[in-house]
Amino acid sequence: MGLEFKDKAIILSGVAGTRLKTGVLGNYYYFWHKVQSGGEKRHYRYPTSIVDLNAGTGLIYIKEEDEIILGSAGHALDLKYMTPEIGSNNLSIYLVEAHPQCRQFLIENMEERWDIRLNSQDDLDHPLLTNGRVWLFESEEHFLRFTGGGSMIERGLFLFDPLLAPEYRIIEGVARHRIRVPFQIRTEFLLFFFTSDWVSGRTGFAPLPRFADEANWTEEEEETAKQADAVFGDRTWLTITSSGLDDGHIQNALLDAYVQKMMKWFRFVMPVPFQPKTEQIYHLLCCSNYDVGINAIKSNWAHLVSMHKGMLVQSGVTTHANSIFPNFRELHPDLIRSLPAGKRRPIEWRILWKIAKSFVDGTADSRDRSLLEITEIQTELDSFLSWLANENYLEIITDIPWAWEGYEEVPRYRAAYDVLSDMLGLAPPILMEPLTSDALAFHRCSQESAFLSSESYGNLIEIRMRCPIRKCRNVIATDGPIVIPPTNAVFLSCQSIECGSTYEIKMVESETGDFFLRVVGTPPDKPFWYREVEH
Repeated sequence: MGLEFKDKAIILSGVAGTRLKTGVLGNYYYFWHKVQSGGEKRHYRYPTSIVDLNAGTGLIYIKEEDEIILGSAGHALDLKYMTPEIGSNNLSIYLVEAHPQCRQFLIENMEERWDIRLNSQDDLDHPLLTNGRVWLFESEEHFLRFTGGGSMIERGLFLFDPLLAPEYRIIEGVARHRIRVPFQIRTEFLLFFFTSDWVSGRTGFAPLPRFADEANWTEEEEETAKQADAVFGDRTWLTITSSGLDDGHIQNALLDAYVQKMMKWFRFVMPVPFQPKTEQIYHLLCCSNYDVGINAIKSNWAHLVSMHKGMLVQSGVTTHANSIFPNFRELHPDLIRSLPAGKRRPIEWRILWKIAKSFVDGTADSRDRSLLEITEIQTELDSFLSWLANENYLEIITDIPWAWEGYEEVPRYRAAYDVLSDMLGLAPPILMEPLTSDALAFHRCSQESAFLSSESYGNLIEIRMRCPIRKCRNVIATDGPIVIPPTNAVFLSCQSIECGSTYEIKMVESETGDFFLRVVGTPPDKPFWYREVEH
């Protein structure tokens, strides 16, 4: 498939796909570096690295809007060279781009946009360009040789985003060198998996074959099968596609199989869904051995979806602990009687609730540091997890291969949500809803709308805003922080409005002290949502 370019920017999938995912990446890069570098309290002193193994040109042309935006590599370079206030001097950027034209445009874009001049190091057996802070390689193999498989990088965020899905051998090559002991931290992977394309196909790409007998495959299916072999590292996918299940079940089973591949190296693998078009879905797989980064991505996702839907969107377990702990207490009175003086809830409950509420897909292992904060003695934690498994609150995971020879295998568990629902009354976890192009339009308008003025008349406060974006599809959001006089309250707010116009928002204080926001002259077709934020 040939690549197309516009003004040194690569032309990709457009508003609903590319803009959406690169925006999410840019937000996460910023958060990730702040956390991993130690933050303001530690003066951002810890070195960090972002590795983009499919860098492209750094810029992307969105044909629908006749606009050039930052690609994933562009967001990484912007973070380093445009945000000195978060200690980005300690940030290193490793870029890999095999396509000659993409690589040349990337070099030129770095010079013109970020004033970066790279020098050649042709004396090496792996040619590269560098200025000592940014490195550019011609292939993954060159990068792996130069960095010892990635092992020379301390805190690293690795992005794998080719046109379909990354080859498993490259992922495993980095993971094997970076995660040398069970669940070693300071390494995170972000991988894009084009879920529905494997089942439905797309232009120039046939769906995977549905028959185990290769004699019945078309030439196009044979080519897709070769790519699937490289992505999965084996032919496990064929058992799924030839199962006779419907498209939806096959799609979910392929995703689950791919997640399981990544769990060989990571304790947490969270697939974040994107829906560029009604009939298309793909996932960003966030892989980490530390739950802070995973939860940050989930929070960012929920914020974007919430803005679009006009309500607070959540995922995972939403039941409050207080509503189900009485059922646990009634089932296990012996645990309550044996509690030390002053303790209200047994350790068994605290561990169970932590896993069910806070861990991705309810997965856990006996070496997790946040569980060891509940009980610091390893043998005791092992015992508590075994008890929870014997009571059927946790399932023992047995179908994930162990990656580390020479290390004793660590037991892994998953919350048995069906049992927790039947026995304790826990509401089933809410699945993550896909991010869509509508959510993107909300987010973009929220960033680019202009605050004009505000006036107050007793309990009526009028805010005038202007959205400059005339090509947004159907929604606009006013996003904060907006300080609304005379109360100095700070709000984020959303409402459907025609773009490209000046409009008014009125905030009325009710007798109960609650504030209601409404758009003047625009009938709302979505519930209005706002939340107060710290000022």
